[in-house]
Amino acid sequence: DAASVSALVGYAAGLWLSDNLTDNMSLAVGWGQTLHLALRGMQPRQVEAMSVVSLLGGLTHSRSINPSAVARRVADMFGADCFQLTAPVFVSNAEIRDALWREPTLRDLLDRARAADVALVSVGDLVPDSTLFREGLLPQSDLAGLKKAGAVGDLVCHFIDAEGELVDHPVNRRIMAVSPADLRGIGLVAIAAGGSHKEHAIRAALRASAAKVLITDEGAAEALLAGSGNAAAAGAERETRHGQ
Repeated sequence: DAASVSALVGYAAGLWLSDNLTDNMSLAVGWGQTLHLALRGMQPRQVEAMSVVSLLGGLTHSRSINPSAVARRVADMFGADCFQLTAPVFVSNAEIRDALWREPTLRDLLDRARAADVALVSVGDLVPDSTLFREGLLPQSDLAGLKKAGAVGDLVCHFIDAEGELVDHPVNRRIMAVSPADLRGIGLVAIAAGGSHKEHAIRAALRASAAKVLITDEGAAEALLAGSGNAAAAGAERETRHGQ
């Protein structure tokens, strides 16, 4: 049932995370409906000297799936220290974003995120019902412009193209969040996302983050495998034509 995908993938992500936590671990967490639902699958216990770092800024109009709330609840489940990115997830312009990142406390948080042992993130696609647009963080009118710029989805609120590169769009210049490129330095990145309609967004996120773990559903997995086969066939055809 497509309507249950987020709940099931989120629950599986929570179980996966619970099974992979160890003492002295630093965990970086993203945001989104799937990760909010992952809280249901987590098995609370005490993990010694664990820390949780939020990868995104927060919301002034706080909701249950506020990025800071997700990180705090994960930390509470495992008796961990919690480090928050204390700035709005979207600011007015690039100048404000750059000034905020120069703040020593936020630079320290960025360093903590980059040095995390594990990151658990989700992926959004470009549809009106995706979290960023459904929750009103971005206007629906931005959808057309992002698609025109080549975006296929978002990873930690950064919009990326099919190759996993940031698109040239004003939204990407006013985000207070750890960038997809920073995820590459984290020990182990896991992506939790499902639904065959997210195939292109998930594939782009895998490329952007160098994730080694994907928690997904059968529909998305089949679409990803079929797409990989098509890409390989297209590449082989290009090589053949070049050889001729």
